[in-house]
Parts: sequence; C-alpha cells; structure tokens
Amino acid sequence: MDRCSIDAHGTALTDETIAAAKSADAVLLGGPECGNGAVRPEPGLLKLRKGMDINGKLWPCFFASGSLVDASLPEASVCRGTVLSSSLYTPALFTLASAERVDRMAGFLARGRGDKKVGSLDKANLLATKGHDGDI
Repeated sequence: MDRCSIDAHGTALTDETIAAAKSADAVLLGGPECGNGAVRPEPGLLKLRKGMDINGKLWPCFFASGSLVDASLPEASVCRGTVLSSSLYTPALFTLASAERVDRMAGFLARGRGDKKVGSLDKANLLATKGHDGDI
C-alpha cells in the first residue's frame, strides 16, 4: 500500500494484498512515502478498512497535568474511540453498529484498567444523519 504497489500495479492496494491481510494474524501499517503523485495511498487504506471491516481506532489518553484531569474527567486515563468508515466520515457509510463497537471496546479497555468512565467525543452531525440521538 505504497509507492511500490502504485508503481507496479497502478493502485495503492490490490485484491491480492487484501486477501493476504485477511488471512494474516495481524496487519501493521507504517507511514507511506508517496510524494504528490496522481495515485495516492489513502484510497488503499480506506479500501483495506472496508475489506477487513475495520472501522475503529482507539487511543488511550493520559493527562499531563492533574489540573487537566480535574477540568475534564475524574480519572487520569480514559479511552477515546474514533469511528472511521470505508469513506472516512461519510454519513452514508457511517453506521450505529460501528459506533457501538468502538464504544464497547472503549468500555472493555477502561474496565480492564479499573476505570469506571469513558470519555467520548462523537461526530454529532454524523450521528444525527442516521437518526441517532447520541445515547449509545
């Protein structure tokens, strides 16, 4: 999913690469070096996410200062999830199920650390387009 694939196949991601990724135990990605060519790697990443039904990213957050914790959540560590669909925040492809999956994982990780709360920053406009009131 980089310049080598673009040069060899004219696309950032081939069907063979998706098949190999699906059969692998893990898929690790690094930052591509693609310059400013007409074919970019980003569509390949989105195609990979769609092909593998991967649509969530979770980032643990740790506050650098106790005063920041006091101003936000009671715990010093929270789990933040971001839903990314196959077309990066496109409302037509955004689903309630994908948001719920990220929220469940965030809760699972938080409970594993002994935390009782999870901070969530939702794309309210996207949730609204699906008729969802934000109460997941």
